[in-house]
Amino acid sequence: MPRFRILLIDDDEDDRWLFSEAITRTLPAAECITIAGGVEALNLLRSGNSPLPHVIFLDLNMPGMDGLKCLEHMKGDPALRQIPVFVYSTSNFHRDIEQAYRHGAEQFIIKPSDFNHLCSLLKELLGDRAAG
Repeated sequence: MPRFRILLIDDDEDDRWLFSEAITRTLPAAECITIAGGVEALNLLRSGNSPLPHVIFLDLNMPGMDGLKCLEHMKGDPALRQIPVFVYSTSNFHRDIEQAYRHGAEQFIIKPSDFNHLCSLLKELLGDRAAG
């Protein structure tokens, strides 16, 4: 059975590390791939060199291509549009939340500041999906 694959797109190295650690603790059978930017993520997803992720977590505020533009590209690509995308951001601005949903985000998650809260959130969001 293929492993449950999660892709995190986030330019912050500390946030990528923390997220990966939380996945390892919460869903040890899952594979977490991290990438630092939207352009790089789209190149990876479209390359055909690796299996597509089951879910994507996407930061909004990134240099180069921001999260909303990346989301727009993913949802406009027939090969990628069915992958659930969880916007994962520090922003709590109503405008950002509204735009994320309008562009096709499955959920908008404000990044927790506490590691244990992040683990609980990931288990709640992904536990059933990762189990099968």
